[in-house]
Amino acid sequence: MDKKELYRSIITSNATKPHKMVSELDNSHIVQKTKSTSCSDEYDVAIKIEGDKVVSASFKGHGCSISKSSLNLICSYIEN
Repeated sequence: MDKKELYRSIITSNATKPHKMVSELDNSHIVQKTKSTSCSDEYDVAIKIEGDKVVSASFKGHGCSISKSSLNLICSYIEN
């Protein structure tokens, strides 16, 4: 698998089955609303912090495959 195919695979899998995307955000989280100025992407990102550690990160909203995949990867990364 070359680099281009690998990137396509990562983007597709994270956009079609984003495990960090939720239908409703928990009220105990810090929530940041985001909206792109150049397209129609619009997401709410929620983070729960305990002490100095991110214990939960999720998002809801709509946008293209690249933005959805990126948010899914970022939320997964910051929890670990």
